[in-house]
Amino acid sequence: MMEPRNVNFKNQGYDTRAIANYFLYLAKNSGRQLTNMQLQKLPYIAHGWSLALRNIPLIRDPVEAWRYGPVYPNLYSSLAMYGSGSVMESIRENDSSPGAWALDKRGDEVQANLTQDDINLINAVWNNYQDFNAFQLSALTHQPDTPWSKIHNKFGDRSTIPNELIKDHYNNLLENRK
Repeated sequence: MMEPRNVNFKNQGYDTRAIANYFLYLAKNSGRQLTNMQLQKLPYIAHGWSLALRNIPLIRDPVEAWRYGPVYPNLYSSLAMYGSGSVMESIRENDSSPGAWALDKRGDEVQANLTQDDINLINAVWNNYQDFNAFQLSALTHQPDTPWSKIHNKFGDRSTIPNELIKDHYNNLLENRK
């Protein structure tokens, strides 16, 4: 059966920061650390596979085409305090606020009530991409004809990448695996 092409993705999915926190959890349990760039790319990849495999968005936040690939601005703001280094703690509600470095001002950890299907998807992405460093993940998103390249080359920096374009790309990846 063919999936419907015109799906309304609005208001579906989770906060990117909650998905990033789940990747941080997986990394910690694997004895690894993740950088801001890795935490931009892994949720994006999981979102793409969710669109292709399940026809539903994993993430509700818009993703933009920045110089170094797809970026979730709200996640980027929350991780800015780490620069290009490893993210050492879970992301909290107020991490993008001035003075958020003070632990008493950070707020609650950003979480989501993930379904078992969501967890399975994110775990599968982790299992397939955990050995990729930040630059390798970035390179995956910078290949010709990726959603990032199509939007960034046509509209420039900080333009929104539509879910339909992401879905089509990951559907093509799925077809090429067969």
